[in-house]
Amino acid sequence: MRVSPVPSVALEVALVDLCAEEGEEPKKKKEKVEKKEKKAKEAKESKEVKVSKEAKEAKVSKEAKEKKEAKDVEEVSEDATVVAKDVTKDGVESLWDDIVSSVSSASVRMSLKDASVESVEDGKATLSFSSGFHRDKVQETKARLSVETAFKEHFHCLVPVECVLRTGGDEAPSDSGQKDDVNMVEAVAEIFG
Repeated sequence: MRVSPVPSVALEVALVDLCAEEGEEPKKKKEKVEKKEKKAKEAKESKEVKVSKEAKEAKVSKEAKEKKEAKDVEEVSEDATVVAKDVTKDGVESLWDDIVSSVSSASVRMSLKDASVESVEDGKATLSFSSGFHRDKVQETKARLSVETAFKEHFHCLVPVECVLRTGGDEAPSDSGQKDDVNMVEAVAEIFG
């Protein structure tokens, strides 16, 4: 039982053999017990060899993966040097449509269409909104981070975003007529398809 991979099974088999072999000679019983112990020992050794082999294969696989990753990093660092673009108001305005389209959330994209680039100073972009609703939407933490991520994709550096209300902008929705109706229709179409 001590060398058996499953001691309870060895015990049960021994008990069954004892009950079944009451009429057999003691020598035959001893031979059967020795055979069973030998089989159990062989099973344990084969299990240990299998576990050892799997561990070696896993180690080799892990080392190969690490070498490949290190090689990929070397190739990327040698082949591709990312240069951060200068963040200027003209640069942001020229890429504004691309920045807006690379934001994942449709509602944030719609709110950004209401924005204009007011200034870019010290690497910080100030966006002005005519509507308090759109400003508040983009100013939310998750939305602002997605906009900053879009800036990072285009300028390869962190560009913090500040949202302000345009002078003369309304905090509440305006009754300006056709222009707001068209924007609302575009918003609904973009959000709901």
